[in-house]
Amino acid sequence: MAGFVAAPLPSLAKIAIDDIGRGLGENSFTVVDLVAAHLARIEEVNGVFNAVIDVNPDALTIVEGLDKEMSAAEEANLHRRPYEHLVRVVRPPRFPPPAEAFVITRLRRAGAIILGKTNLSEFCDFRSTGATNGWSPRGGQTYGAFVPGQAPEGSSSGSAVSMALGLAPASVGMERNNIVGFRPTTDLVPRDGIIPVSDRLDTVGPMARTWRTRPQWHPYGSSSQSHGVYQPHDYGKIRSGSKTLASLGATVVDNVEIPSQDEWDAWELDEKMRTLIAEFKASINRWCQRLVVNPRNITSLDDLIEFVRNDFREAIPREISIDSLPLRHHRALTTRLPKPP
Repeated sequence: MAGFVAAPLPSLAKIAIDDIGRGLGENSFTVVDLVAAHLARIEEVNGVFNAVIDVNPDALTIVEGLDKEMSAAEEANLHRRPYEHLVRVVRPPRFPPPAEAFVITRLRRAGAIILGKTNLSEFCDFRSTGATNGWSPRGGQTYGAFVPGQAPEGSSSGSAVSMALGLAPASVGMERNNIVGFRPTTDLVPRDGIIPVSDRLDTVGPMARTWRTRPQWHPYGSSSQSHGVYQPHDYGKIRSGSKTLASLGATVVDNVEIPSQDEWDAWELDEKMRTLIAEFKASINRWCQRLVVNPRNITSLDDLIEFVRNDFREAIPREISIDSLPLRHHRALTTRLPKPP
């Protein structure tokens, strides 16, 4: 990566979106300064932590003309903020999906600058019961931000580590640790362009370093859809959180009964895993059938497993037999699952 020179900004490890909006509004720095600073930060530390696998080569070009559009009086909400996103929801080179992920399109329309792609635990951490979090053949091994060689959590490893390191103000992901995250109700956020383990359970949401960024980041907050049901174990905290959400315009629905919850809770772990395995097969098969460019002719999970078995680039750096894949059970499970509503 070419060197990036950035003007002095507040600490990228502490800056939140409201700080960015205030700084832009007061002309303390420009949009170009902001993007250049984050690119310089990536260049500075990513060689050690390996959280970002691609930087948007057009990021600075996109923002060069934006400063002229802004005035000191202009309110900057999501507008012209750099974001990073999970490779699971983007268009990889030479293997494009039929359309850009909905969440990325929505962010672009809100004025966000897509800064780059972050690394992901392969197959959403569903490749093996013993696989390493934060590893993929595309991106290698991502390391945690706080201890040299620290194992990250996953599967959104790169997105989480990027937030801890100050590589962007916010990111997109599905798992959260040591940062601030929000898991929207499934189907609240359309998942077009995302490859989930389970169409019925997986959802994508915002990730940030501070709670001050999270609600402003959320690109779906203006949607007319309900925010659904909130039922954590700590009811004191959820009552406080519900009031905050309501003050931000969310519709909070209390005392909602979920008839299927007791049945799901009664299932053994093995039964839940078999459900996820079947869902994953159906999800991959549907995704493959929608591809418009498919140079490897991978049309099903069967094809994908054979590709993983035979491509040397898919070899995990420590010995984990491909036969330990949860996917090995997929042939015994039906793929004729009804499409989620």
